[in-house]
Amino acid sequence: MHIFFTLFNYSIQININPEVIELNKLKLTKTGQVYIPNWIRSEINLKPSDIINIFLEDKKIVITNKEGYDYESQCVFSQNGTVHIPREIRRLCHINSEAVFSVTINKEEQKFNLIPDGKG
Repeated sequence: MHIFFTLFNYSIQININPEVIELNKLKLTKTGQVYIPNWIRSEINLKPSDIINIFLEDKKIVITNKEGYDYESQCVFSQNGTVHIPREIRRLCHINSEAVFSVTINKEEQKFNLIPDGKG
């Protein structure tokens, strides 16, 4: 079962499954950043100055602050709620500026996935 509503001009779809929440859409800026809304940050306990891992998994960009991931793409989560997607990951995903992503949140794993919609 899904619930649909609009939040800040974004169409939101929430899956009732308590482990995984799905929503639509986040947009990549021209500088390669994605703004992560407050409620997503709180769902996975992401705070400014946290070290986050950004990596590819099954054509999804995975972002997590959970320990135990030893990947090369690490950065500090910004004070303004944005994440910079590294150029190499953008290249591998074939996305350019202003790409649009669907998002899934996995609370249990403390991560969220950015899934390119294929149009960016």
